[in-house]
Amino acid sequence: MPPLPSPALSILTDDLRTLLAPTPYACTSLTQLPGGTTSFVFLGVLATPLVLTPPSGAQRTEERVIVKHAAPFASCHTEFLVDAGRVAYEAAMLGALSGFHGVKLPEDKNRGEGADVQVPEVYFYDDRARMLVIQYIPSAAPLHTALESLSSAEADCMGRALGTWLKRFHTWCEEQAGLKEVLGGNEEEVKLKWKLTWVQGTGVLDRLGDVVGEEERGAWYAARDRVWQEKQSPGVLQRGVVHGDFWVGNILMPTPLPNPDETRSLQLHVIDFEFSHLAPLSTDLSSFLGSLLEIYYISPSPLTSIEPLLTAFLAGYGSFSEDMKWRTLIQTGVFVVNWWSRGPPGRGDVDAETRRRGRELVRMGVRWVKGGWERDHTVFKGTQLERIATQGAMDEVAIKVIDVIDE
Repeated sequence: MPPLPSPALSILTDDLRTLLAPTPYACTSLTQLPGGTTSFVFLGVLATPLVLTPPSGAQRTEERVIVKHAAPFASCHTEFLVDAGRVAYEAAMLGALSGFHGVKLPEDKNRGEGADVQVPEVYFYDDRARMLVIQYIPSAAPLHTALESLSSAEADCMGRALGTWLKRFHTWCEEQAGLKEVLGGNEEEVKLKWKLTWVQGTGVLDRLGDVVGEEERGAWYAARDRVWQEKQSPGVLQRGVVHGDFWVGNILMPTPLPNPDETRSLQLHVIDFEFSHLAPLSTDLSSFLGSLLEIYYISPSPLTSIEPLLTAFLAGYGSFSEDMKWRTLIQTGVFVVNWWSRGPPGRGDVDAETRRRGRELVRMGVRWVKGGWERDHTVFKGTQLERIATQGAMDEVAIKVIDVIDE
């Protein structure tokens, strides 16, 4: 994947600084941050610190900001074309969420820590430059980078908070008619999501040949074709506002975590709303579940935090409809199949054992698609998705973690 050459990146950085110069967000430096794959993300050091007084908080001073720029291509791959207008939807989403109060779970004497889930504030948006200035969250790291070190209590706390946040987010957005109208225009993201899920997933099955049988492959095609038909007639499908990329890498957690004897809550932030659009709500659930399970099955050593995190997330989200349940299971299968298309297998540094696990992950993901398509709960027996298939998310779910790959 060819990134933007250094000279061109320097020109872009200078252009952005020039555009920001006459604003309160003028920066003395812009440093590109690692990890972004679609938009260019920079850490900006402000020439003059911002003094902010939120409506419901104490005055604070900000010396750094995040500057995002959307180009008509992916930041990690200049040959992969994407719609530069996506940043406008993130600006609209974050602006609307200023009226959404997030989630604050108090400390529980039995469960331990409390948690506070918020989103970054948006400070400035320039539509012509496709540039967004938002709040910088200091001393934070993506959740997926810390799964190995999380205790069960911390994972439980985060899972409950994130599941509760997502359910409230979906419910609140349903009441925002203006926001839904704006995001309904993000058809480019609908097309991109189709490409990154079903098109690339079908390509994985074609490349891996005999990894799955004909029955599983037939169920994959049937489920894919139904999604395509629904895309052609969006009025027949109930769609709501979704984050659009709600995987564990878009959750920021504090680093270091509070000591167990501290009383302060865990501060979590949900970031990266540029792919927000209208879709079945199962889109967000499957991204979170799929990203956790993908890591679990590919990791060479057991990650004991994933079970309580996944369990508590489902408990926090609560119940959902029968149709949403099966869609979630299908989309989770599609998500893990696409591990093979997101880059790792093509690199020379991926060892044979990881490749073996990857092939088994693809095989398992296609089985989940078949089980969800046929609404057959027996397919999920002995997996982390069993209780969803048999009963749906409940107040207390005890999902049995079994390493299917190693059986």
